[in-house]
Amino acid sequence: MLDVTITATLRPELLERTLQSFRESVNSSWGFRCFLNVDPVGGGSLDQLTRTAQAYFDHIVIRTPKKADWQDAIKWLWMRVKSPVFFHLEDDWVFNRPVSADSIVDIFEQEKRLGYLCLRKKTIKEGHQKKIADQWITYRKCVYGQRLVLQPSFWRRQLARDIVALLPETTRRSPEKLMREGECCEAAVMQWKDADYGKINTEPWVTDIGREWRAERGLKRGKDDAQWS
Repeated sequence: MLDVTITATLRPELLERTLQSFRESVNSSWGFRCFLNVDPVGGGSLDQLTRTAQAYFDHIVIRTPKKADWQDAIKWLWMRVKSPVFFHLEDDWVFNRPVSADSIVDIFEQEKRLGYLCLRKKTIKEGHQKKIADQWITYRKCVYGQRLVLQPSFWRRQLARDIVALLPETTRRSPEKLMREGECCEAAVMQWKDADYGKINTEPWVTDIGREWRAERGLKRGKDDAQWS
């Protein structure tokens, strides 16, 4: 099975849109096993969210911590991954067109140093294009690891485990920021290459629907990044 890790908050209507889009767009011949962390912010119903998630995955483990902590969520999720390559998702994204997970796993099998492959929310503008297993990827021109983000993306399990091992025990900073700098970047991320899925001028693969949700309610993410998964 291909593992899927998901960070979520109590926004069942958003998760429903995300998982419906995932089901319609991401294909895998192996099937999926899901690990879902639900942080207690957002104001929605935990029971409704749980029922929604269970309706989309035959194999799912759901964690509901008492306190919201994005970094803790990432640690818990990524330490449970069993497949060599896995897909990371948040609860507020939709897919713009189909994605073959099988083809992407083939890319990781051929590119032994590839650790991270991002489904971009913007058009790819630059980088080094490479065709692998009849698919295109674009290696980034920046220093490897400096643009790792937790939007929809495929990860090599070893890279994720290396990052988790180096994250501090407690912090108010987001894991995205921590993994792009300092010890995590030097000791783990810099050993791997990161790339975008597709070639230059490839249109966005995904759309962020979380910003729209917050804007409709007059909400802001706030200064404390660690509160939101």
